[in-house]
Amino acid sequence: PFRLVLVSDIDAAPHLLREIPVPHSVAVDSWFPGYVWSPVVYSGCSDDGNGPVHVGWKFTNPTSGEFFYALIIDAKDDEKSGVRFGLVGALGEMIAVGTQAPSWMMDMLTNI
Repeated sequence: PFRLVLVSDIDAAPHLLREIPVPHSVAVDSWFPGYVWSPVVYSGCSDDGNGPVHVGWKFTNPTSGEFFYALIIDAKDDEKSGVRFGLVGALGEMIAVGTQAPSWMMDMLTNI
């Protein structure tokens, strides 16, 4: 339902980019062995004004602390909503990133 781009960093206002904690027992079930994941939400305004945008996931190696982001760059048409910000790393241009954050993510934002 979406495509990803892997980047080493994100050029966005840090106070607007929120990492949502998930239980370690869940986070170890990762697309990338040796890394745990957590959803990342941009809590500023989306391009369509509908609130927080799920921009992707942060993958962290719990041993070394190394991390990278997997950003959603192509969502299903009925879920298109995004935010534009510069990406540092693999892409150095402005692209639309993300999809409307589901209600459980928005609820979690109030608890962190």
